[in-house]
Amino acid sequence: MKGMNNYMFLKHKVYGSDYKTLPLKVAVYTNCASHSSDEYIRSKTASIKRYIKKKTSWEIVGYYESSWENGEFSQTGLQELINDSCTDKFDIIVTRDPGEISMDTIGLALVLRNIDKPIFCKEDEIILIEEIIQANLLEE
Repeated sequence: MKGMNNYMFLKHKVYGSDYKTLPLKVAVYTNCASHSSDEYIRSKTASIKRYIKKKTSWEIVGYYESSWENGEFSQTGLQELINDSCTDKFDIIVTRDPGEISMDTIGLALVLRNIDKPIFCKEDEIILIEEIIQANLLEE
């Protein structure tokens, strides 16, 4: 993948080493699709920050969020994340789970098609890349 310093993410190993020990720049993405408060997003973000600090050698370089604005759900944060994924601002995206990106596999595949970075989901400790999601769609 472009912009990944030639790292290839396969399961939990990157060229034989634990990817969590790599000095990666991280973008944190959270989403609050319900009318929950800002405190809910802060709580999810704090949980991700604690995980990164405790279990990785990664550096957080940016935060992106999508939430309710003026009575409508705005995905401005996700769009900014997609746009910035084509730059060298960060190496990997960290989110709580795949549902933060999309609630269904097809939607997730469409988003991943436009994101030029892998997505790490802390709850399941999995890496999402477009090729894996496309393979899962073919099996369904």
